[in-house]
Amino acid sequence: MCCFLRLILTSVSTPECGFSKPGLWSANSLTLSTAPLSLLGHEQAVPLVFLPTKTTGRVLEEQGQQSGNLNSLHEIWAPEELASLKKLKGILVQAQFTEAMVVSALQVDEYEGMSYNLMSSPQNADSYLARLQFSFDKGRIKENLYTIIRLFLLHRPMPRTEIEKALSTEVFVVLSGLHMFSQDKISGKITSTVQMVPLSDGKSHVITDFHQTTKHSLENFNQYPVMYLGVDSLALVAYTRRATPQKREYILDLCTGSGVQAIAQLANYAKRAVLIDISMRATLFARVNLYLNGYGYNSKVLKGDLYTVLDLFEGDDNLFDVITANPPYLPNPQNILSMELFGDGGSDGERILSAVVKGAGSHIEEGGSIFIVANLMSVNTYEERLRKWWNGGPASFEMYRGHIWSLDTYANMMDDGERLELIRKALEENGVLNAAAGFLFIKVSPNLAASTYKVVQPHTHLWPALAGFNEHLQDELLDVIGR
Repeated sequence: MCCFLRLILTSVSTPECGFSKPGLWSANSLTLSTAPLSLLGHEQAVPLVFLPTKTTGRVLEEQGQQSGNLNSLHEIWAPEELASLKKLKGILVQAQFTEAMVVSALQVDEYEGMSYNLMSSPQNADSYLARLQFSFDKGRIKENLYTIIRLFLLHRPMPRTEIEKALSTEVFVVLSGLHMFSQDKISGKITSTVQMVPLSDGKSHVITDFHQTTKHSLENFNQYPVMYLGVDSLALVAYTRRATPQKREYILDLCTGSGVQAIAQLANYAKRAVLIDISMRATLFARVNLYLNGYGYNSKVLKGDLYTVLDLFEGDDNLFDVITANPPYLPNPQNILSMELFGDGGSDGERILSAVVKGAGSHIEEGGSIFIVANLMSVNTYEERLRKWWNGGPASFEMYRGHIWSLDTYANMMDDGERLELIRKALEENGVLNAAAGFLFIKVSPNLAASTYKVVQPHTHLWPALAGFNEHLQDELLDVIGR
């Protein structure tokens, strides 16, 4: 967890999917994601072919505002874009690019877990590459999977000929048009600008930024990184995949980032989804991931500030069976730390999380479920704050947490250098007494006379245990927290 925090504390200090700072995005604006897909990569990319989407933002916005119906919004894609994404998906399936095969190819043991963010870091890549080379030399994996893992997981530079052999020239050209590749001017080798990760369901794939991608590497486009798939994201995927709530067909994913949570639920039980993020870059990734996995036609991606974008629509379109969120949750009092947008949770870490809970009561169906993953601050007084935040009817509130970190430990996890005491004091002044990695599960029930509250510690290292692939341990944990 210590490494996870420090990977986030790298660049800027405004939450990506909650409250926009003045001048960034209008808090009440509605925009369906319509920016050119060519912005998917970043300025280091070499656009071998420029293939922008044919979506027209003005038409889409007018459709939604005139009808007041969320389902009237439709995206218009170029046929060649959709065809290439479909072909890419087929290539990934044929290559057996699954979590299980990655575990085998990279010889990852159950205690390491699927640390995709670490696989691509320079200090670890050589070790993982050596394991991959061993598996390939022993004939355990085929050449196309060997290439895909090096390119999209380990962030290795490769000759164009090898990439085209694995992906086909057609797919390579289209992905280049989306700025998903960069080319070294001296060696001519190609590097992926984005990471592609297989999910644990064995059939879904998600494209997102590498953890090395920072605001500074995207500043030419005035964009902010989309969160890599960290242990918190993967743990929530595992949780919701097993939870299978009774009402589950129509879902809302807030702070969607790459869209990973919505995609995991669409692959499991959901029929329709709405994905919201305040970051235009995040909505681009989410759109591509939905169509890559075959869910683009029954899902909507909106750029907006949490629930405010839904308030423009009437009727059942803005009432959901399931709401999920992985909001920015790291405390940053007085902007004392330099954070990526997807990590900054405000002075006490609860600025976005509290807004997610406050607005959920107006957008969840009776019998609906809400799943939130976050660092839970001052856990001993959490019930008091939940009572203050919640605006809905009677509900059961269940908090599942790992080991509680003391204030000293948590401050040290955020910065163990010269600013440690300054950070510790700032956290204490903003009411952060301790913290724990965990989940909030809220179920709205008309049968309850009053809301109920429960706190459980299923495992000391809750997120890694759920995000790993020890199926016996996962089964035990999910028997406790699964609903």
